[in-house]
Amino acid sequence: MNMPIIYGFAFATLSIFSMQTYAAQWNLDGSKSNVGFTTQGTGGTKANFNKVQGNAVFDPKNIKDTKINLEINASSLSAGIKTPLYKGSNGLNVSKYPKLTFKSTAITALSGNRYKMDGLLTMHGVTKPTTWTLNINPEGDALTMTASTQIDRTKWGMTHFENLIDETITLNAKTKFVKVQ
Repeated sequence: MNMPIIYGFAFATLSIFSMQTYAAQWNLDGSKSNVGFTTQGTGGTKANFNKVQGNAVFDPKNIKDTKINLEINASSLSAGIKTPLYKGSNGLNVSKYPKLTFKSTAITALSGNRYKMDGLLTMHGVTKPTTWTLNINPEGDALTMTASTQIDRTKWGMTHFENLIDETITLNAKTKFVKVQ
């Protein structure tokens, strides 16, 4: 038997396996995740969405291939006594726009576990690019991500309550993803 051929085949096989990606699929654990926003001004508030779904592809060795997708049930908004105001036709208009979505388009390493995340946010029927500060903390078969950004709500067509709420809204997400087995 020709040993160089066998060694060559073994080396080629090991090379193929060592080139496999370390990317893993992750599903959002909605019960351990919090997505919300804060507004400033006379009518300012802190609000949370109670129903969030999502998934991610995370490769710690190749962060640029990381993808994050979120879908938020707009009707699950909770803002205390201001909930009807924010859900109504002058706010998110949840009867017409029942969901908000976010899809990452690029993730760039900054330092340590800090990243810059670009993506498309669809809210109130309008899709616009956003840039977030993102922290990723892998913990075995769980992945905790925290992210925040500020947006101008008027760019998404939410122009009411200009005397009560500042145009700038801070969006926050603290999410926990579980590795798909």
